[in-house]
Amino acid sequence: MMRAVLASLLAVLLTGACAPAVAPRPPSPAVAVSDPVLTEELMLHQPCTTDEAATLAGTGDEGDLRAAACYLYLAQSAEERGEQLEMARRGLDPAQQVARRRPESALAHYLAAYLTGLVAEADPLRGLAGVRAIEEAALRARELNPHLDEGGPDRMLGELYLQAPGPPISVGDPEKAVKHFRSAVDVAPGFAGNRLGLAEALLAMEEPSSACTELHAYFTAVPTPGQRESEWRRAVDLLGALCTNGM
Repeated sequence: MMRAVLASLLAVLLTGACAPAVAPRPPSPAVAVSDPVLTEELMLHQPCTTDEAATLAGTGDEGDLRAAACYLYLAQSAEERGEQLEMARRGLDPAQQVARRRPESALAHYLAAYLTGLVAEADPLRGLAGVRAIEEAALRARELNPHLDEGGPDRMLGELYLQAPGPPISVGDPEKAVKHFRSAVDVAPGFAGNRLGLAEALLAMEEPSSACTELHAYFTAVPTPGQRESEWRRAVDLLGALCTNGM
């Protein structure tokens, strides 16, 4: 989910280098979301158009949330970094506005965290500030609704703590990563990406046996790459690392 985002942030934090080109992302499965701001469920990660997003923006809290969700899809689908940055920026403003006006909205905080990451990926000068903003918004979303987007807030935090450098440079902490990925698995055990993240975090904590157990569960759920090739390749690479460690 957030892997390309956090990899870019990591590069910025360590080197200050320019961000890499936008990496292809597997399509996220559309998921129904409920929220105090919504009168009807919203389908997160559902395809939409820029015209639909522009029509929704500025029509009130619910319209702004739906616009932000649409811009998230468009930013994730972008093939060029400039397009990703434009779509993410358009979505970030309404998401942040709703988060301020309606602090009880888990979806608003989650979208703000997600879109902040996509802006930082496309605009690496915002990398360090982006890490803290992602953490704060994701923690708030988790507090309000840990079930959102198949354990999305915990999955986002797990990626953040796994990929970011540790203190004093940033917030990286493999132990926290394991904690949040375990929570994501508890919330949505059928979502394979949660188990893959947990396996990676466990390996970072030098717990290869436990990592192998989670990786086995991942391949049971995703035996072939299908449309999730980049995620599946991550799992294959992790399997190679486990084999190198004698598993």
